[in-house]
Amino acid sequence: MKKQNKLLTKMPTFAAVAAIGLIGLGEAVQAQTGSRVGAEAQPQTTLWLKAPSDIGKMRKLLREGRPDEAIELAEKFLATVHLPSPYRYSGLNALCIGHTMKGEIEAAIEACNRAITMMPSKWEALNSRATAHYTAGRYQAAIEDYRKALALAPGLDVLQHNLELAEGRLSGS
Repeated sequence: MKKQNKLLTKMPTFAAVAAIGLIGLGEAVQAQTGSRVGAEAQPQTTLWLKAPSDIGKMRKLLREGRPDEAIELAEKFLATVHLPSPYRYSGLNALCIGHTMKGEIEAAIEACNRAITMMPSKWEALNSRATAHYTAGRYQAAIEDYRKALALAPGLDVLQHNLELAEGRLSGS
């Protein structure tokens, strides 16, 4: 017990208060997403300590071929995250992929467009939109998006592969 007391007395007061205050906040912070409006209609800012678990759940549902559930979760998630953020971007991208998997191409492209507008320097939604175009047989549009994505992430194997597939389809081979 003496060692613990010595350690706490050596810590600056504000650091000790911060350390004690953070104990048990993990779940509370995780439960909140983005900026929200409370009952008093006052904006609240939430600090993110890690990515929301819903992002991982959406990705898992998509990997498992469960687009309906992924879309439902993405829509609920997006209803809680209103400010532009990497998390909102990921939710929109998951929504795009889910709609593409269901063959709902226009809904997919609309979700991807929202993500791309929000964060134009990220390649993932460009790849997803290109894949939606590819799925619809719009190979030229797919090629353009894969090239834009490659400009943001030069040499990324998945993008190069997808571009080659689209170019092969366009040329008829």
